[in-house]
Amino acid sequence: MTGAEALQLLKDGKPLRDANLSGANLSGANLSGANLSDADLSGAYLSGADLRGADLRGANLSDAYLSGADLSGANLRGANLSDANLSGAYLSDAYLRGADLSGANLEWRSHDLVAELLRQRAETDQQFAVAGFVLMHRDWCWDKFLACDLQGKLWAIAVLRELKCPHIPGDGVRDGE
Repeated sequence: MTGAEALQLLKDGKPLRDANLSGANLSGANLSGANLSDADLSGAYLSGADLRGADLRGANLSDAYLSGADLSGANLRGANLSDANLSGAYLSDAYLRGADLSGANLEWRSHDLVAELLRQRAETDQQFAVAGFVLMHRDWCWDKFLACDLQGKLWAIAVLRELKCPHIPGDGVRDGE
């Protein structure tokens, strides 16, 4: 299905659940609130697309180009975002639980994304609490987080350094806690 065909289906009020949109050019498309659950959007070009509140549960977005896309409030539970480009994507209040983010070019300014990365790697109550702390302090930038006195912060720093977060210093910070 082409991007134009998908947009026409949306205009006609039809859901795109399970749709094959692999490689489709949906740049700048208004997909706000669309049901794209379980859709194949692998390799799709979604730069600047409006995906606010879209249902993308279980969708395959591997290798998708989402730079500048607005995914605010989108449900990405269990979505495959491996190797996707999320740089510059808006992810405020996006639900990312269980999303596969391996190899993705990440938007490190997104509290939701950082918290999910930490949650996926957490093993103790304290580590889960740090992930929640990131969500509760959406008004904080990296410098404030790095300077705060928080039990479990050094674990988070080690995890984020391993993920190659550009905001985490490479030297001078202990890896463990």
